[in-house]
Amino acid sequence: MAQLGPGGPGEHCVQLAPRDGWWFAYFRASGLIHVDVSTPAVLAGAEWMFEDLELDPFRRPDGTVGTEDWDELAEAHAVELISDVERDAAVAAARALEHDLSAGVEPFGRVGWDRLAAAVALELPPLTDFADRPLD
Repeated sequence: MAQLGPGGPGEHCVQLAPRDGWWFAYFRASGLIHVDVSTPAVLAGAEWMFEDLELDPFRRPDGTVGTEDWDELAEAHAVELISDVERDAAVAAARALEHDLSAGVEPFGRVGWDRLAAAVALELPPLTDFADRPLD
């Protein structure tokens, strides 16, 4: 199941997911790109869902690229929450994402930022009221 994206309520952010890739990316107004390595996203009713496979590649505004939570992947695999196939796919996806983030391969070049700018230009009110869905 997907978690809420990084950042606080009302923060400008756009989320992108490939049709068949093992990731879900967040482009934040702060200049940070955060990616959840995950099973491919599927639409369930009105919500996009995916299984988070723990690894979190990122590119900071200063250009630093890396991946967080290798320990969480190892722990989830050790207790069989993540299968061998999922672990191997997660590692491969994280390595490919680090390359793409470093090289600016789309959508990590301009596409994500252009979509974020277009969304901000709409001047929609921030999403801060999720009724029965807590933000924490």
